[in-house]
Amino acid sequence: MLLPIRDENPTRRFPWVTLLFIAVNIAVYYLQIRGGAKAGNLFLEEYALYPKAIKDSVLQGQTLSFPMMESMFTHMFMHGGFLHLAGNMLFLWIFGNNVEDVLGKLRYALFYLGSGLAAALTHIAVHSSSNIPVVGASGAVAGVLGGYMLLYPHARVVTMLVVPFPFFFIWGLIRFVRVPAMLLLGMWFLLQFFSGIMSPLQPEAGAQVAYFAHVGGFIAGMLLLGLSKLL
Repeated sequence: MLLPIRDENPTRRFPWVTLLFIAVNIAVYYLQIRGGAKAGNLFLEEYALYPKAIKDSVLQGQTLSFPMMESMFTHMFMHGGFLHLAGNMLFLWIFGNNVEDVLGKLRYALFYLGSGLAAALTHIAVHSSSNIPVVGASGAVAGVLGGYMLLYPHARVVTMLVVPFPFFFIWGLIRFVRVPAMLLLGMWFLLQFFSGIMSPLQPEAGAQVAYFAHVGGFIAGMLLLGLSKLL
């Protein structure tokens, strides 16, 4: 397992927007859990993304209701658990500050939300019959990863490598390595892509992780970054 800890890529300005997104995600998660499981489920029903409901409305020629359109954005500030939140916020903090540094505050905010929207639309297209609620910043964060890889493919990322059995007897259980961003993020993208392809064969796993939302967000991030340079 590879887990990025930090990158060796200084910024010129403090990443206020990245910090704001992290704060909002933490605040929303607190709102989810503060009232217990019952209140959390009601919160989920109101603000999570439901692919089948959106698909059915479109096929019936109906205009999407405001709550449905709202859920295209609100779902990306909700999380299914503390580890889900912590993992997304770690990736956002490590890679988001540099992307924000290049794009500036407003363009970065639009870039982040646009990536999350593209991720949601990708998931709806692939899993249009799913009634499972979709939550998480992963799609938007994936866009940040895609943008970072284009901007800084050779930047070094300090990564924790957990060595699998039996090799850790030879090399140690945990090692810290410095790897190029292109290698780390490219491997992450391929893992999401092939996991998404395999998920129909593993419906329970595929239902829990929106792999193609990650894929869609990552590609959208690369495209939006290129578009932002033309503006």
